[in-house]
Amino acid sequence: MTTKVHIKKQMKRGYIFLLISSVLLLLTNCRSKESILEEAPLIDIAGYENNTIDCSQFISDIDTLLLSVDSTCYVSQIQDFCMNDSCIYILDKDKSVFVFNSLTGELKNSINKIGRGRSEYLDPKSISEFEGCVYILDFGGRCVLEYDAELNFLDRIKIKFTAIDFMKVDDGFLFYNLTATDKLKRIVHTDNKGNVLNSFASSQLNINTILTERIFCSSGNDGFYISEPVSDIIQEWKDDTVDVAFKFDWENKNDITASKTSELITKNGINILYSLVSSKYVLTQFLGKDFILSNIYNRDDKTSVSGMVDTHLSYPFGPMKITGKSLIGIHESCDNKNLIMVKYNLLD
Repeated sequence: MTTKVHIKKQMKRGYIFLLISSVLLLLTNCRSKESILEEAPLIDIAGYENNTIDCSQFISDIDTLLLSVDSTCYVSQIQDFCMNDSCIYILDKDKSVFVFNSLTGELKNSINKIGRGRSEYLDPKSISEFEGCVYILDFGGRCVLEYDAELNFLDRIKIKFTAIDFMKVDDGFLFYNLTATDKLKRIVHTDNKGNVLNSFASSQLNINTILTERIFCSSGNDGFYISEPVSDIIQEWKDDTVDVAFKFDWENKNDITASKTSELITKNGINILYSLVSSKYVLTQFLGKDFILSNIYNRDDKTSVSGMVDTHLSYPFGPMKITGKSLIGIHESCDNKNLIMVKYNLLD
């Protein structure tokens, strides 16, 4: 392959979320009354206008790693990525998948397998790693493709519903179901062969423009969390149940339903994009009037701070994943040829 590196700056990403995707679940009733826990902590999003958050308030130090892309390939805008101790896997908008050495940043392999064959995909949306295997969710093909650590094809796992995001768990997968019904709800738990084991969080859904395709997050032993766009809760999947883990509150909070995304932005002071949950912090990215902003919630003292995070780096603060006690973001390098992985190590 031949390529260029093209990853948008964080300031522009909010608008990309509004334009690049064609389908979203805009939730009209974004939580099940039965699952709401009165004791769920409340995350207050306030005071974000013209406020700057010094990263030292929640970050101990920052590591960077150059991900080298050679002349035979390029990485376009990042769709999703995942990583383990030895590898970083990147899925881009051109439907290519890359694997880099997570210690040296060296490109190890890449694939671009578009088609309808058993080892091919139509529209990959999400990527997940588990115990040395890599999994890709094919939105168009309604399946999950399994690969080994070097991206050699292993298996094709069919599913009987349309999913926009997923995550590998111990005994199978969690999916975010775009075709939810009373029988097969929004969050679907399957076994490793795609057979449905359970489903959760039933809701009436409206189709709308997508704000973000990232629904699930996990930092390892700290649990599996569900952060739906335009929602005022974060849910946790645990012991094969889904319960509310955190609630949001913000100023000028209106009815979160709207027939168009433009109406939603006008009605609400903010719009939640996604959250990352660690054992001590909850980072929530939200779209304000002009920029993507952040809320940092400290789970120990139950306090929040909101605003634009200043990392003292040339790269905008925009982590997309959490691994253990680190937030991970990937950006274009200054030469526009390679990538930079930025690892924000959280304070204990």
